[in-house]
Amino acid sequence: MDFRKNNPTHKRPEGERVLDDRVVPIDIPEYTARLLREDSWQQNDRNAMTLFKTTALTVTLLALHHGAVIEPGSMDVAGVLSVQVLQGAVSVETLGRLDELVTGQLIVIHEHLEFAITAQAEETLCLLTVMLS
Repeated sequence: MDFRKNNPTHKRPEGERVLDDRVVPIDIPEYTARLLREDSWQQNDRNAMTLFKTTALTVTLLALHHGAVIEPGSMDVAGVLSVQVLQGAVSVETLGRLDELVTGQLIVIHEHLEFAITAQAEETLCLLTVMLS
């Protein structure tokens, strides 16, 4: 396996971090603080950072302001998706049902299903994990 790091961008110049290695420790509080300091968080309804990425698994930290929506159909996920609420609350709509999740709760959605995730708290933090089939 090759050791992989991301490349810093002008939006996240200090953002160099390990994305894939044999062992990848992830400091969620540190990355959360980073996301919430960035201009993208101040100027938009969301901000996100990929924490781990392989060909089969991606883990992303999401910060959402109240009302931010991850649109139905905006992601055709070709794998199982989970959303774990770290802080705040979200509503998740899929298959004609609406689930309300709060801190500490998790939902799992199978591949190729349309969904909408809407932040219900002013500052909502989630881990979005996608595992490809």
